[in-house]
Amino acid sequence: HFSKSLGPDNGAQYRYGHNIKALSRKIDTTHLRTKITATGKNGLTVTYTSPNHTIWGIRIANPISDERFTNADNLLKKAKDALIDYPEVSFELDTIDLLDKQLGEKVWLIEN
Repeated sequence: HFSKSLGPDNGAQYRYGHNIKALSRKIDTTHLRTKITATGKNGLTVTYTSPNHTIWGIRIANPISDERFTNADNLLKKAKDALIDYPEVSFELDTIDLLDKQLGEKVWLIEN
């Protein structure tokens, strides 16, 4: 399992053709959205458009509604936080060198 940050960075490298036998990359754009509208209390409505719309185009997310919000800035932050405005990328690899790694340890993945 590879994550953004769980454990130490000991400089470990996984390099295709060296200690990796097979490597595959999956790019999932199922949840990629660049624009969202949020509604709060008393008809408060905000719309957020991600700067990534210049890369991926306008992809409209389902609107969200939360009656707890009465402040436009706070509602805008909630809308922004609800948006996934980048593709989700995952890697799967078969390696011959995994026995001495700690769970959660950061590793460098070098494809080329």
